[in-house]
Amino acid sequence: MTKMIELIVFYFFVALTVLPVIFIVLSKQILYIAFALMLCFFGVAGLYVFAGAPFIAVTQVMIYLGGILVLLLFGIMFTKRGGTRLLISENRNTTIGALLALTIFLGMAWVFWNSKIPVLPNGTNTEIADTEHIKTLGISLMTDHVVAFEVAGVLLLVALIGAAFIAGKKTTPVKNEG
Repeated sequence: MTKMIELIVFYFFVALTVLPVIFIVLSKQILYIAFALMLCFFGVAGLYVFAGAPFIAVTQVMIYLGGILVLLLFGIMFTKRGGTRLLISENRNTTIGALLALTIFLGMAWVFWNSKIPVLPNGTNTEIADTEHIKTLGISLMTDHVVAFEVAGVLLLVALIGAAFIAGKKTTPVKNEG
């Protein structure tokens, strides 16, 4: 019975990931696309939990939902023009987008089908394994990959400064000299 419930929840997260992507490809309203992207991020986080990677699932929620998506929504709100009319993308080719999405999906499905994913043997304490994995990941980030970690931090800082500069730039009115 528990296997059936796990399978139902797994397929729920698969649907929560795939259906918003189909909506994203076919929709023209950018605000609705952003909310569909939020559902897709939740679905991906749920799939990470099923894959045995709770740290990456929490990181997915914190970074993408807490940072990237909020930034995207602020960008949409600040660039919205024309009263209450929704911002609509006019240059969209849904056929090319759908074909590209299908190609990427088939390529990823082929890779997953042909890869050998290790599974924890029965009786293994997954809580201890997860704790050790997160500890190893943290030590690896701060020792072996510290340069890449610092470069990513500097790039994010530069992007933040650039965004603040662009947002705070005031234009001066042009005076007629005629």
